[in-house]
Amino acid sequence: MSRILIESQQFMREQKDECSFVSLRDVQRALMVMAWFYEQAENNGVLFEMMNTRLSNKYTFEAQNSEDEDNHANVGLDKLTRSLVLALGVCYHACLGTEKRQRYRKRVFKCFRDPCVLTRGANQIAEEIEW
Repeated sequence: MSRILIESQQFMREQKDECSFVSLRDVQRALMVMAWFYEQAENNGVLFEMMNTRLSNKYTFEAQNSEDEDNHANVGLDKLTRSLVLALGVCYHACLGTEKRQRYRKRVFKCFRDPCVLTRGANQIAEEIEW
C-alpha cells in the first residue's frame, strides 16, 4: 500500500499544474478515506454490493459480446483493495484531466501487489471509480 501512495504522490508532483502541490496531508487524507470506505464495507456493505452487481452485469454483457473467456474474471475486489482504489479515486484521480487520469492509472497499477491485486489491469481502476 505504501508503494501505491508513494507512486501517487510522485505522479502528482510531476504535474505542471495545481495538482503538483501535494504533501503528507494528502497521504493522511487518502488513508482516512480508505478507512471510511472499508468501514462502510464492514458495517453494512450496501455500497460494495451495489458495485459488485453493477460490475457483474457489465462483465456479463462484455462476455456475451466477446470471445475472450477471461473478460469477466474476478468481478468483485476484496474490501481492502476496493477501499484503496476508491480512496485513490477520491484523493488523486479526481483532480486529474482525462489524459492524465489514464497515465496515472497505468503507472499506479504497476504498484499493486498481493494482498491488493487488480486482475483486470489498469482499466480496473477506472471501472471501480467511474461508475
